[in-house]
Amino acid sequence: MPKFTLTALDVSGIQRYIFNSNRLQENVGASELVHRATNQFVFQNLPSPHNIKNNETGELDDSLLIEVKESNLAAEVIYAGGGNTLILFKDKGQAKSFVTALSQKLLIEAPGLELLAAHVEVDWDNQPLGDSQQGRHKAVMDELARVKNRRPVSASLLGLGVTASCQSTGLAAVAMHPHKTDYPISAEVNGKLEAVELAQKRFKALIGTGLPGQFQFPLEFDEFGRSKGEISYIAVVHADGNGMGARIRKMADKHKNAGDENRKYIQAIRDFSRKINQASLEALNDTISVLAAAVANKTWLKENKFSIREWWLPFRPLVFGGDDVTFVCDGRLGLTLAVHYLNAFAQKTAAHGINGAYACAGIAVVKTHYPFARAYQLAEQLCSSAKNYVRQTRSSLEEDFSALDWHFAASGLLGSLDEIRANQYEVKEGKLYLRPVRLSAGGANWRTWPNFSQVTQDFNRGEQWADKRNKVMALRQALRGGEVAVSQFLKAYEIKHLPAADKLPTCLPTTGWTDGICGYFDPIEAMDFFVPLESSAGGN
Repeated sequence: MPKFTLTALDVSGIQRYIFNSNRLQENVGASELVHRATNQFVFQNLPSPHNIKNNETGELDDSLLIEVKESNLAAEVIYAGGGNTLILFKDKGQAKSFVTALSQKLLIEAPGLELLAAHVEVDWDNQPLGDSQQGRHKAVMDELARVKNRRPVSASLLGLGVTASCQSTGLAAVAMHPHKTDYPISAEVNGKLEAVELAQKRFKALIGTGLPGQFQFPLEFDEFGRSKGEISYIAVVHADGNGMGARIRKMADKHKNAGDENRKYIQAIRDFSRKINQASLEALNDTISVLAAAVANKTWLKENKFSIREWWLPFRPLVFGGDDVTFVCDGRLGLTLAVHYLNAFAQKTAAHGINGAYACAGIAVVKTHYPFARAYQLAEQLCSSAKNYVRQTRSSLEEDFSALDWHFAASGLLGSLDEIRANQYEVKEGKLYLRPVRLSAGGANWRTWPNFSQVTQDFNRGEQWADKRNKVMALRQALRGGEVAVSQFLKAYEIKHLPAADKLPTCLPTTGWTDGICGYFDPIEAMDFFVPLESSAGGN
């Protein structure tokens, strides 16, 4: 009757740690340390023998089973990734010693990063790991949540009057920046900068593997392709898989028994984690390949006024691997690249045997030096808004679908997403915004990406609207005035109707509004922030 200790690890405060700096190198290094905290650092500190084949890649040996009598495993990693790790230990003392060693490792290698751990006992033959209500997997995750809630609030030690302050964090400086003069940095920033080279190595091994070797990914936001003489913007894109928790719970309920069912459950969630991770990486690589083809097209660069160093891509993933992905790119490419990634994710998950897996995305477009943490927070809120839209509009008979929401913060951000929209995008007639939109056509729904894209490009390139910016701005003002104002605008400019698209309500092209929603304000606002990846002229 073997008994084990199930240990769950979680990295807390990831948002603050990665995004609380407007220096891309620090963001990149921080992301790498978060990854290593629940991957490489875990593998390096596990008691031996264990089931890790390769400490750097995290490849697991499925043939090594901790529960069999002949096994001498001290620990078996069930899965690791996405800021979470689940491990079975043969001995509780070893589990606790492991957490102590890992914590010490983080204090040295990743100062400022918080690690949380929880342990529960597992009677292999009598207690199921599965069972979404009473399983030991749920028990350890519940215990981890309690650890989060009751942990003491920690505050970093500040310096004395004679100590220099870090230029990035305000904490006591311990070193000088390796590439900048007169720039003191804290232990936290120093650790992040030292991890940049490791991040680059892992990045090149996993991302952009199909690109010619000369392509480079920037380490400064100012290298993302600003147009000469114009204000530059970046897009922070956060994508997250739909209903992944529900899939895990369903998997758990297929394995409600103990004993052999525990092994089947471990293999099921391990396989699922691998497939999601691989599909996500493939989708990201597809997205980068499409962008690289556009950047290599000189006609496209000139047409869209991109000023980019040769072979540099205006794109940088910060969080990747698993269904949770965050990347940053030139502000004009945020919508286009998010759409491509969402489509690719659905295709790649299906190719790996995970049917009906979709994701949603939030895109926050802000000025290049706007506080990065606030931009990421907004991207998260927008992603949640898209997910809520999916839940609210999906019928009981319809399968899941992808959706996206976005915000262009041309003049900064004040308040929450709901407050911003209530203050800036609601008028007497109703809501000026049609966001969020679903990625593909579905039923009679007209609020779709193809429709939005078509109308936006019509305003940018259509014969009646191209190069007539004053006319477009006049329409924008009329839309604020409601249906009557739009009718007067059409009459004044002798226009029969506004741009048409698939399944638009009959009244929309002649009034601009339907059921309290404006169909044209969002496309007009997006005109300067939506660049398709193909050239209208073609060629190189």
